Amino acid sequence: MDINDQDIYQGVVFLKALRQVEELSTDLNYKIRSGTSKNSFLIEGEKTRTVGIYVKYTKKPRSPWSFSFIQEHQEEIEVLAEVCNEVLITFVCHYDGIVCLTYKELKEVLDETFEESERVSIRRKARGNYWVKGRDGRMEASITRNDLGKKIMEALD
Repeated sequence: MDINDQDIYQGVVFLKALRQVEELSTDLNYKIRSGTSKNSFLIEGEKTRTVGIYVKYTKKPRSPWSFSFIQEHQEEIEVLAEVCNEVLITFVCHYDGIVCLTYKELKEVLDETFEESERVSIRRKARGNYWVKGRDGRMEASITRNDLGKKIMEALD
């Protein structure tokens, strides 16, 4: 079986998620499954809650990072939102880190109208947090490097 970039970057998200969740809770039981497309995976918690993780990545080494969302990507995220209790959209910024947005936060920067192609831009100054903006707005608060684990725990609780 061949290994492609999508596999590598999903692996990074998966590993970081596991490590951050384990730091927050040692008694959490969950199951990992394939998602609704090659761009996602599911985390099923013990309280019958399911979190969909959608992965976007870039190989660009420095800020600002830009992520395109064609209509198909946004439709995939919508499908996840229908079958999961929560959807988290992760942006792997090359080797710098992972930015994690909830579905609600994504809708602050990309609204419900799916254009043929839209962009999300992420900036980070040295040793700072991540700032996210998109075609339809910008987030008021910054995102930290440890938000992935926290948002998974909140979604499974």
